[in-house]
Formats: sequence, structure tokens, C-alpha cells
Amino acid sequence: MTTKEKLLHAVEDLPDDATIEDAMERLLFLAKIERGVRQADAGQTIPHSAVREGMAKWLKRGGLLKPLTNPGSPVTSSAFLSFASAAARASA
Repeated sequence: MTTKEKLLHAVEDLPDDATIEDAMERLLFLAKIERGVRQADAGQTIPHSAVREGMAKWLKRGGLLKPLTNPGSPVTSSAFLSFASAAARASA
């Protein structure tokens, strides 16, 4: 599917009363998932243990989530992006 086809499909799936902001949010979300899948395909992932450790620290700090970095990798991501990438891959 081309990028244009993906964009059209994403917009067509929005409810009739969607705002421009809704469309932009949806497109940004899909772009981030695609980026995460590309990173995962390239082996630029965060180990599950590092995510668990980061979440434990986050919970102790009261929920101020800071990006997690995989040691030895240039990729900086959040636990959410890792989860979204895995979810997108599982649904593909």
C-alpha cells in the first residue's frame, strides 16, 4: 500500500464529525507506529527487561515518564512506542 493510499484510508476511517486535529492526531499516531516497526525490523529495540526497569522507576517517580534508551543503540523511545510497535506488528 502506498503512503497516499494509507493516508486516504486513515482519513476515510475517521467519523463524519472528525476535526482536522483528529485527522492530524491519527496520521501522527500511524506514522509513529510505522517508524517503530521499521526500528524493530532494523533490530533497534528496547529489551523487555529495560522497559520493565524503566516502568518501575517511572512508577516510583509518580508517573513522569522519561524516554528509555537501549544501551548501545541510537534509538530513544518510550515504553508506549515500544508497545505500539509490537501491537502494530501483531495485528499485521
